[in-house]
Order: sequence, then C-alpha cells, then structure tokens
Amino acid sequence: GKMANYAARFRPGVSIMCLSPSITSCRQASGLLCGVHTILVDSLSKPDELIDEVFCDLVQSETLKVGDVIVVIGGRMSGMSEMMEIKNVTEGKSYGHIIKDSDEFFYNPSMALSYAKDRSESL
Repeated sequence: GKMANYAARFRPGVSIMCLSPSITSCRQASGLLCGVHTILVDSLSKPDELIDEVFCDLVQSETLKVGDVIVVIGGRMSGMSEMMEIKNVTEGKSYGHIIKDSDEFFYNPSMALSYAKDRSESL
C-alpha cells in the first residue's frame, strides 16, 4: 500500500495496480488514492508469480496487450528490498494467488484504465 501511495502522489496519467494480502490496505488504497486499483492476493511471498498472474488477468480482460511496457515497483513489506523494474507484458499464467471478490469490490478489469482515459481526455 505504501508504494502505491507514493506513486499516486504524482498523479501519473496511467492507472496504478496495487497488490496486497491485507483487505484493509486494499480498501484504503481503493477508496483514498486517486487512480489506484487494488488486487487482493493470498500472499506476497512469490512476487514473480504474482506479476505473471496479473499479466494473465489484464491480457485476458484486454486491459493490456502482450508487448506493452509497464513499471513494477515493490516495497519492503513484500519481503524484498524496494525495487523498480520495467517489464514487457507477457501472456502470463494463472497461479491462483489473486482473490476475486464476488462483487468485484477490489478489481474490476473494465475499470482498470478508466482513470488514465479520463485524465488524457481532459488534457
């Protein structure tokens, strides 16, 4: 949640996806941070699998295309040192780490890029 907060302060013209195992962090980030979409996950212990699974979901929902470039940032709370990587989107693979809420409170693929689209239209 803290890294999403840091990134949201700059009001980037793109959406921010926040992965957290804490339902409280997901609710706070979804409700309070502009342009942040949260994804509730079971654990942050396998960051490579989580990124791969997010790629899979976002490509299947046509939010991203294979080959798109994204920036991945991670904080100390995720069990690794703070990091930033630039990655090319792949087809990904589902590992079952994403917890999908029945009413899609946290993650709704159709809304994932709405903030970025609204912002670019107003400029």
